[in-house]
Amino acid sequence: MKSSDDSRSWSIGEVAERFGIATHVLRHWETVGLLHPAREGGSRRRYEKSDVYAVAMILRAKEAGFGLDDIREMFDTDDPVRRTAILGRHRDALARRIARLCARLRSRRHRVLSALSRGDRSPDRRTRPAMTSVSGQVHRPTGGVMIVQR
Repeated sequence: MKSSDDSRSWSIGEVAERFGIATHVLRHWETVGLLHPAREGGSRRRYEKSDVYAVAMILRAKEAGFGLDDIREMFDTDDPVRRTAILGRHRDALARRIARLCARLRSRRHRVLSALSRGDRSPDRRTRPAMTSVSGQVHRPTGGVMIVQR
């Protein structure tokens, strides 16, 4: 933003459009205590520069996988030790999730390779997606050949 924007405020629609989100998302974030826009005439929200930065920070934190409770907790504290603890909890949760997904991938890979070594061309029915034809009939691929009836 330019320095001339320091005193400018934006409507909820302008902020939503700027970030590509729906206005109800901004209202929800206000309800849960993440945003505190000023009110014009007692009812219309006006977002100032600090509110716009907060929206950007919320979006970045959500992109990183943080929940709204953790984001609010980080916003509510100036204590770097507490923020570090929040970040550490999130990092640990991500590491556990990655470990579970890697284990699942290894298990799936082992099943597929074992079945293929036995000569089974379609080792796991769950790995073969159902296909829907134009007429709406569901077909599963068989032996590497997809059959679609019209």
